[in-house]
Amino acid sequence: SMGAERGNNVAQSNLGLMYAEGRGVEKNVVLAVEWYRKSAESGFARAQYRLASSYHTGSGITKDLEAAFQWFLKAAEQGVRDAQVYLGIHYSEGLGIAQDTAQAFKWYEKAIAQGSAWAINNIGWLYHKGIGVPQDSLKAKEYYLRASESKYSESEFELGQMYEQGEGLPQSLETALTWYKLAASRDHKKAKEALARLGVQ
Repeated sequence: SMGAERGNNVAQSNLGLMYAEGRGVEKNVVLAVEWYRKSAESGFARAQYRLASSYHTGSGITKDLEAAFQWFLKAAEQGVRDAQVYLGIHYSEGLGIAQDTAQAFKWYEKAIAQGSAWAINNIGWLYHKGIGVPQDSLKAKEYYLRASESKYSESEFELGQMYEQGEGLPQSLETALTWYKLAASRDHKKAKEALARLGVQ
């Protein structure tokens, strides 16, 4: 029956997660990947995402960005938000697929529609650095501010950088410190380093 099939691939995926994290079993990332694959091949989206992540990082399996891309795509098409963000990353950086900024934006927008501050931040980064789009500090700031509304510390840190260096925004150490402090309050490592460098507790 379909129900048993579905229950089965959820169980397989969960078993993979147990092995990945060493919960109730001895940690074994290779076995984790084997269980993710069984579940992923039967169409379970979370397992497809976990298998893709394993290929992306080379955890329990040889790193393979093309395989990572293919499995992220399957998961993203089933609506897994973080898989959509990873597709954006793969497309914007040309990882395991030809670089394609329009596709990166398409997948980031899908993730944003599901409330992903990470995807908002990443679009900010594309404008900030002019990756595949004309460099635009004001657009970058706009996206970073949006992500910050969701307490996304990486965006707060980048705003600090832009204000400290006067990157397309009026240089203001005071404003930079405000952003660094906010990011640091969320335990952002580089923001804490920036505060230490500027001699601020």
